[in-house]
Amino acid sequence: MYFGDNKRGHIISHVFDVKDSFARGFKRKYCIVVLSQDQISLLQHYDFIKENLKKISSSIQQKASKVNTAEQSVHSQREVRQKEGYKTNQRSLALLTGEPNIFAHLHMWFVFLLRSEIYRSIPHEVPDCPVDVSAAKELRELYKSIPKDVFRTLVHCTVTGIKTEYYDARTERIFNQLLPVNFRPPSTESCICSCSKENKVHFVGCLPQKLPTLVCQIEQAISNDTIPEPALTHHLSSLIIKWLNIACVVNWAPKITKELLDSLEIRKCDMPVVTYWASQSNCVESCQIDWFEKV
Repeated sequence: MYFGDNKRGHIISHVFDVKDSFARGFKRKYCIVVLSQDQISLLQHYDFIKENLKKISSSIQQKASKVNTAEQSVHSQREVRQKEGYKTNQRSLALLTGEPNIFAHLHMWFVFLLRSEIYRSIPHEVPDCPVDVSAAKELRELYKSIPKDVFRTLVHCTVTGIKTEYYDARTERIFNQLLPVNFRPPSTESCICSCSKENKVHFVGCLPQKLPTLVCQIEQAISNDTIPEPALTHHLSSLIIKWLNIACVVNWAPKITKELLDSLEIRKCDMPVVTYWASQSNCVESCQIDWFEKV
């Protein structure tokens, strides 16, 4: 069993029984505890630690069982209980197992666990970042060189899954970095946005009066010259990861309620983003429902 926190430490514990003719219930409980301040390392080797703790406890139980069987051949448990009554008779693990050096053997086994090659041969596997904002500088330059309404429209179409046609691959790459990696391109033909070489946009549709929060946050970050380019890259990445996580929560939720959306700070204007992003993770059809519609 694992439990713990960053303040008190992280623990894997293994509880097992050892037969004892003199104990109430004719058995005693023991627990082996593995304590670490590194949660990742401890959990990464959980199976290895658990397997060896089971071997240790099994070895102790087998030895104690032999001692208990020998004791029963002389005096039965019932006879011992009638003779001793409820008198407490504590016996050490060395007596229960019939092995005087049991603690030395346990120490050697614990040293083996600490020195095992598995702790050095298996590195921590860090998952790939689901976002690749590698052209934040180009995005800011583009923001300054084209009309703000054109930029706003292109960002809106990109993050809400509206099919967008660009005049060159570079511009397309700059805007597509605002989406998590491996997102499938929109297949819908109902609403198309096209950007010409003259930085004019033709949008078959109209922008909503209230833009999604992500669109506003992206524009605010890019227009803020006090944010240096390295920080802008990380800031945009954090915004995209945040909304990707929100979409995942909506996707995984067994039931989508207004309380859930409120707790995630999702407004009605954000639903096009959440619906499109959640659909990339095989989102349930309930994402397409207008949960803000008054009952």
